[in-house]
Amino acid sequence: MIKSLEENRKEFSLAIEERVTKYKMTYMEAILDICEDTGMEMSTVKRIMSDNIKSNLLEEAQRLNFIDAGGKLPL
Repeated sequence: MIKSLEENRKEFSLAIEERVTKYKMTYMEAILDICEDTGMEMSTVKRIMSDNIKSNLLEEAQRLNFIDAGGKLPL
């Protein structure tokens, strides 16, 4: 059965949160780890990433000075 976008989004978000919590990864590391494990393309990540994960990723990028406060992720 083909999963809906919402089902994929939930599954992806849970996998990210699990890696962040269980393995003490950053959100960026967790996303990249999932992409490596599954062969998922970054263009797919952009479509299925939840708003909550995007928000956490933005916060993390600002905290690490990867982007300026008030900046936007290229998502």
